[in-house]
Amino acid sequence: MFSGVFMLFWFIIGCATELRILTDQPGCEDVDFNEPTEELIQYLVSDVGVEVSHTNTETYCDAVFEPEFISDGNVIEVYEYWSTPEDTSCTTCFSPRIVIQDPPPGVYEVRWYIGDDAIPFDIVEIGVD
Repeated sequence: MFSGVFMLFWFIIGCATELRILTDQPGCEDVDFNEPTEELIQYLVSDVGVEVSHTNTETYCDAVFEPEFISDGNVIEVYEYWSTPEDTSCTTCFSPRIVIQDPPPGVYEVRWYIGDDAIPFDIVEIGVD
């Protein structure tokens, strides 16, 4: 189901709930580099959990998505970082994502930052039943 690089992160939310978060960097679909599509933060709640993606991210072909996370209650901050490969002559499009596996019911706020930006690129509120 997921391709690319997987990483597993554990977070303490509240007092006793742990969230399992995977990361991945699938390629973009139907990309026209002459007319780039707007970058967006999108989410999908499924039977797997909650997928949150930064669509249409242009970066180096061999870059690896290496996010950092901070969580406080039901607020999850994602800081999007990428490795810089030796060969920077090639660029491509990725849709890096996190997958929160089987989160407990509630409302989650995901704040997605690009690198060290102080202001989030976007904030999404996600209700999980």
